[in-house]
Amino acid sequence: MAERLVVDEAADHAHELAVGLGLHGGGGGGVHGSGAYVEAANSVIVSGRGRARKRAPPPRRGARLMRPRLSGRGLYAITDGPRADLLDAAAAALDGGAALLQYRDKTADGPRRLQEARALARLCADRGVPLIVNDDVALAAAAGAAGVHLGEEDAAIAEARARLGDGAIIGASCYDSLARARQLAAAGADYLAFGAFFPSGTKPGARRAAPALLREARALGLPLVAIGGITPDNGGPLIEAGADYLAVIAAVFGAADVRAAARRFADLFARTQPHSP
Repeated sequence: MAERLVVDEAADHAHELAVGLGLHGGGGGGVHGSGAYVEAANSVIVSGRGRARKRAPPPRRGARLMRPRLSGRGLYAITDGPRADLLDAAAAALDGGAALLQYRDKTADGPRRLQEARALARLCADRGVPLIVNDDVALAAAAGAAGVHLGEEDAAIAEARARLGDGAIIGASCYDSLARARQLAAAGADYLAFGAFFPSGTKPGARRAAPALLREARALGLPLVAIGGITPDNGGPLIEAGADYLAVIAAVFGAADVRAAARRFADLFARTQPHSP
């Protein structure tokens, strides 16, 4: 059950908080709107369903955080926007075996998004799972997330790296383009995301990619993420083609039992191996 946390940090701890909120936290300033995040960070209430209420201690000064680059394979669970039970749902996905968690919220509610992202950063740090923030480098820095996922209209990889640090995980959308994947790999991306592979309710007009693209992209030597309409029933061929992670929104967070839905993806990875090139 997710805990109810109260954070009341002094302004002079804002930078430490940005780099020290979790085992996988990133550091640095934001690309845009970071002042609003820092101001909101001074008095943050994070809500969950638990009854416990405690004040979160500031990170120790001088503490060095481990920031491993991305490795492994499995479910990449992506949250589905504002929901009252966000922390409980995220915890259920992690309990079900999610290997990565992405916070995705396209609303303009900066204070709430900061509260939620910071709470998720702590939750993921406790479970040893990286938290990635969708699109927003400033939010990733202020929340202490492990990294950020960038689309074609977001910040450049070099800018995100400069602000989040060398240890941050920076993923990038390649859509249906191997040429874009090559460019992003050369620019320093930590993983490459392709798709949509199937019709997607989240992005109905998304460009479609074919599994053959994953086989070709394996030569780039980076972890590959497949996204777009993926379920436990259609995800196997994508793993066989070379996907290290299946990025999923609706088939996990739209399920009645989030933990069980995540477990089905974890089981799919356990029984499916990529084909040799």
